[in-house]
Amino acid sequence: MEVQGAILSIRPSVLEFVASGPFGTEKTFEVENTGNAAIGVSYELVPNHHDWKRDTSTKTIAPNASKSFTLGYRPRTLGSSPEVKIQLRRASSAAVCTAMPVATARGRRTQ
Repeated sequence: MEVQGAILSIRPSVLEFVASGPFGTEKTFEVENTGNAAIGVSYELVPNHHDWKRDTSTKTIAPNASKSFTLGYRPRTLGSSPEVKIQLRRASSAAVCTAMPVATARGRRTQ
């Protein structure tokens, strides 16, 4: 029996940020759909922390395709910020999907 739906993965699974000063930095991560149905996805950060700036758009990912999302890190103080989990969210009208993958982001300000 063939599985119908989206199968998602996140690359990389860990994003490491180092910011020099309060100006911050941004990185992208890819969400790939290796399934056989398109799906609309966005993401949330858990916990939601003021040092992290997320891309709030919902993107539709076709079968056997990927989309890039951006995550910004703009620390207010020196040292490490709380680690956050990047949790994908399925759009309400999206196709059935296997378990939603989770990635991790870690940040540190050096100056």
